[in-house]
Amino acid sequence: MSEIRCRRGEPEGERKKAGRHPSDDSDHPMRSVRRLAALPKVRISMLLFTGLAVLLGLAGALARAGVVSILPNVVGPDDHGVLMVFGFLGTAISLERAVAYRSGGNKGPHWCFCAPLFGGLATVLLPATGLVSSMVGSKQVADLGHLLAGSLWIASMAVLLAIYVALCLRQSSEEVLMQMLAASVGLVGVALWTGHVDAVVLAPMWLMFLVLTIVGERVELARTVFSKPHVEGIVLALCLAVVVASAVQCLRPALGYPFLGLVLAVLLAYMLQHDVALGTWHNSGLTGFMGTCMVSAYAWGLLAAAVWMFAPVQEGGYWTDMGLHALALGFIMTMVIAHADVIIPSVVRRPMPFHPVLWAPWILVQGGLLLRLSGTVRGAQALWKFGDTVSVIGVLSMLLSDMGLVVFGRRILQAKRLRRAAEPQWSHAPRHRMGHLNRTDTKPELMAQDNRAARKDSSRVRSLRFMAVGTVFVILVLFVFGGYGLSKSSLSGNGTLSAADRTAGDAGHPSSDGGDLSAGIAATGRTTTVQISVRGMSFVPSSIRLPAGNRLVVVFANTGDQRHNLTFPNGKQTGNVPVGAKVTLDVGVVGRDAVAWCALAGHRQMGMELGVHAVGGRPAARESGSSEDTARSEGLSSDHSDLSSVAALQDYARSSRPLNASVPQDEFAGVPGVHERRYTFDITERKERLARGLTRTVWGYDEQSHPRDRTTEPLSPGPVLRGRVGDTFHVHLVNHGSMSHSIDFHAGPAVPQEMMRNIEPGKSLDYTFTADHAGIWLYHCSSDPMSIHIANGMYGAVLIEPDDLPAVDAEYLLIGSEMYLGGNGATADATKVSGMKPDIAAFDGRAFQYDSHPLALKRGGRVRLWILDAGPNMPLSFHVVGTQFDTVWSEGRYLLSRSDATVADGQERNAAAQVLPLQPAQGGFVELRIDKPGKYPFVNHVMSLAEKGEHGLIDVR
Repeated sequence: MSEIRCRRGEPEGERKKAGRHPSDDSDHPMRSVRRLAALPKVRISMLLFTGLAVLLGLAGALARAGVVSILPNVVGPDDHGVLMVFGFLGTAISLERAVAYRSGGNKGPHWCFCAPLFGGLATVLLPATGLVSSMVGSKQVADLGHLLAGSLWIASMAVLLAIYVALCLRQSSEEVLMQMLAASVGLVGVALWTGHVDAVVLAPMWLMFLVLTIVGERVELARTVFSKPHVEGIVLALCLAVVVASAVQCLRPALGYPFLGLVLAVLLAYMLQHDVALGTWHNSGLTGFMGTCMVSAYAWGLLAAAVWMFAPVQEGGYWTDMGLHALALGFIMTMVIAHADVIIPSVVRRPMPFHPVLWAPWILVQGGLLLRLSGTVRGAQALWKFGDTVSVIGVLSMLLSDMGLVVFGRRILQAKRLRRAAEPQWSHAPRHRMGHLNRTDTKPELMAQDNRAARKDSSRVRSLRFMAVGTVFVILVLFVFGGYGLSKSSLSGNGTLSAADRTAGDAGHPSSDGGDLSAGIAATGRTTTVQISVRGMSFVPSSIRLPAGNRLVVVFANTGDQRHNLTFPNGKQTGNVPVGAKVTLDVGVVGRDAVAWCALAGHRQMGMELGVHAVGGRPAARESGSSEDTARSEGLSSDHSDLSSVAALQDYARSSRPLNASVPQDEFAGVPGVHERRYTFDITERKERLARGLTRTVWGYDEQSHPRDRTTEPLSPGPVLRGRVGDTFHVHLVNHGSMSHSIDFHAGPAVPQEMMRNIEPGKSLDYTFTADHAGIWLYHCSSDPMSIHIANGMYGAVLIEPDDLPAVDAEYLLIGSEMYLGGNGATADATKVSGMKPDIAAFDGRAFQYDSHPLALKRGGRVRLWILDAGPNMPLSFHVVGTQFDTVWSEGRYLLSRSDATVADGQERNAAAQVLPLQPAQGGFVELRIDKPGKYPFVNHVMSLAEKGEHGLIDVR
C-alpha cells in the first residue's frame, strides 16, 4: 500500500506546489517535468534550527557516553535529551504541523509558525548561554539561559497545542485528539524541566510526547486500515492511558515504570496489528523501505516496554539507558527515517525521491542499538560506548542522506526518466506495483515472456532483500550473544566515563603534556608484552621496564576481589574488568617514564599505581588522573565554593523534600517474642542535586518495597531498620551498580569473608544476622576503599531499642555525615577524603534540610533524639541550643539517666549534659523536655561542620 502523505484539508494545488503527486515520484516512468514553486526560505531557515539541534544533541550524546567531549563549554551530557526531543524533533513536528494547518485553511494564518520559531530560538539560546557562562565564569548566566530556553520551548509547545485545537475545530478526528494529548504531555514535560526537575526523571514523559505524535500520524496516514470507529476509539483510549502512566512514572517510578511499560506494549502491539507495515515490508522501492523500517520500529518499541516492565530499571544504569534508547532511537528515530520521504517534501516544496542510500541510516541505527543491547546484557562499557557511537553515525547519515536527496532530487528523477525512456516501449509498464505488463502491448509472446520475467525478478528482489536484512540481523545478534569479546577490548577512549559507568570512578585523562607516551622517541618496531595481576589493592608487579621506543602490550588479569581497571596517561584504558577476567591492552609506543593507575574512585589513593620505566627514554612527566585534575579538565572549581555556599545549600533545602527523620514504626509492635525481619536492598548509583547547578553521584542502598522520591528527597542514607534484641534480620542485597559493592551490619555478628564479601554488578547476596544487643548501629559498604564508599552515601542505621524505654511525645533519628565533592556530577574526591577536608556536612543526607523543615514538638513535650555518626572521618558533638539533656545513652550504656537517683559515677541528682559526643560509627540517644515555644537549633558543636550543613531546628509549639 502506498504511503503517500495527503493531509485532509490540504488542496491539490498545494500538493503540486510542494513537488508532490498522488503517485510515487521516484518510480513513475512517464512523469513530466513540472516547474517547481519558489523555495520557502522561511521554512528552510527553521529547518536549519532542527539541523543545529541534531548536531548539538549528538555532541551531547557522545559526551554523555564518555566517547568524546566535542563542545564541552557549549553543550553538556545533560543537554542531550532536551535538545533532541524539543530542539530537533519538537521543532520539526511544529514546522510540519504549521505547514499542514496553513495549507488547509482559506485565510492562510501565519501565527502557527511561532511554534517552530520559538523552538529554534531556544535551541540557539541554550548552548549560547552555556558558552557565555563558561567564558565569564558566572553560573547566573547559565541559569538565565536555562530559564529563557525553557520558556521558549514552553511557548512552542503551547502554540503547537493551539494548532491542534484549531485543527480539531476545523475538522474533529481521533488522530488530532491523539496529537493534542501528545502536545499536552510535551508542554508539561518541558515546563517541569524549566523548573529544574531532573531530565532523567522526565525522559520517559518526553518520549511519550513523541510516541503519541507518531501514533496519531500513523492513524492519519493509514486511514484505510484505522478507519473503523472501534479501532480509532481503542487507540485513543490507549493514548489516554499512556498519559496517565507517564504521570505515575514521574511521581512513583517503582510503580510507574512497569505501568507505563505495560500500557505502551499494548498500544504498540495494537498499532502493529492494524498497521500496513506487516503487509508491505517485503515490497520493493519506497513502500518496502517504509514497511521494513516500521516493523523494526515497533519491535524496538515493544522491547523498550518490556525493559520497563521487567528489567532492573534504575537511574544511571545500563537498563534504564537501554529502555530509553530502544524507544528513542529504535522506535522514534526509525519512524522518522521511514517517513522522511513523505514529510520533508511537504515542507520544502521539493521532491525527495527514494534512493537505496536511505538503507544506510536504518542499518547503522539498528546495528548501534543491538551493540548497545549487548553492552547492557553483558555489562560491557566498551561495547555500550561503541554502540552509542554507531547510532550517532546513523543519525548523522540520515541527516546527510535526506539533505542530499532534496538537493539532487530533480536530477535523480530526470536520470530515472531518461533510463526508462531508453528502454523498449513495452517495458514501461508499472511492474513494480502490478506484477504484470500493460495490456495495450501488441506482442502476446513478449508479454507472456516478460510476465514470467517480472514474477521471477520480483521474487528475486524480495528474496535478496529478505536475505540481506536477515544477514545483517544475524551478524549483529552474534555480536550480542556470541561472545565476541568486545567488552574486553580497549574501545573506551579517554574523557569521562559513560552515564552508566560514570559513577564507577574518575576516568583517565591525558597528562598535562598531551598524554603522548612516545615523547618523540623513534619506534623500534619491537613489542614488549607484560602480565599484570592484582593483589589486594595493588598491581603485581608494581612497576615494569621496557626499552624506550618499544610498543607496550599489557595483559591485565584481575585476580583481586572486586572490579578494577588500568588507565594510562595517554587515555588507553582497559575498562572495568570483572573479577577473574583478563584483558589485553595495546598501550602504544613508550618513550618516557610514566605511571598508570586504577581509575575507580579512591583506588589510586589506596596504592593502585603501576610504574612504567622506559630504559633509555625521557624522565616521567607529571601525570594526572585525580579528581581535582578531572574537575579542572571539565572547567570546574574543585572546591565548588560558589555552588556549595551556605546560601545555595539552604535555598535548595528550602525547595526540596526532606528525609523523614521520624523513627519508623515497628511492624511487630505489641507482639511479644523475637521475630524474623526481611528486607530487600537495591544498590544504586544515581545523580543527586545538592544545589542549583551542583550535583553529585550517590552510591546508596534503597529498600525495594519503599523506594524514595528520586526527584528531591535525599538519596542517602539507606533505610532505617528497627527491631528488638533477639530479632533476626534477613537482607537480600542486589547490586544494580556498575562496580563491586558490599555491606557490613554492625548490629550483629557475621563472618566477614561470607557476609561482607564483594558483590559484582548484577549479582546478589543474602545477609543474615541476629541482634544480640541494643543500640543504634551503623551499616555501610565494606568494599575498599571504605572511606570513598561511605562518602558516596553507602551507609545507614539499624535501631535495636533497649528494653523498657519510656514513652515520649516525639522520637527522631539523625545520621551525621560528610560530603567531599569531586567534579560536578561526579563521585567523592578521594584526595579530599584522605585529607579529611569535607565540603559539606549534613544530617540525613542533605545540608540544612531541617532548618527549612523543622522537627515538630508540642509545648512541654518530651523528645528522644537518636544520633549516629556515619562519618567517614569527622566527629559529631550533638547539641541542642537553649536546652540541656537529662538523659544520655551512648554505645550500650546510660551516661546520664533521669530515672536514677544517683548515677554510678557519683553524679548528683538533677545532673544534666550539654552534648552527646560521638566518633565515626558511634551512636546513642538523648532525651529532653522543652516547655517554652520557639525554634531551638540543633547542631554539631564542631562548629565548622555545623556551618557546612549539620544544623537544624526543633519547632516547639
